[in-house]
Amino acid sequence: MTILEQSICKTGLVLFGESAYTVLMFGKHKRQAKAYDRENKVPVLRCSICTGEQVAGFKDIRTGVFEDVALIRSDAELKAFMQDYGIEKITKEY
Repeated sequence: MTILEQSICKTGLVLFGESAYTVLMFGKHKRQAKAYDRENKVPVLRCSICTGEQVAGFKDIRTGVFEDVALIRSDAELKAFMQDYGIEKITKEY
């Protein structure tokens, strides 16, 4: 994350970046979820049957257009993507 601004609040140091902000509290790192259009887009994991490649992103409900966000190579990367955007459930498309 590129730090654009920082300030100090009661809970700790707040670092403001381009798409999210981070709060450093008592030596712990707590990250705020990144935003996406929850009304018009759904999180989707696109999987290739042939190669096994997985790409996480968001699909527009109305148009069906897929916006790829991250290449997923492991369960840890999928978990990090879901945690970054505050996603509890993701559907797979083949």
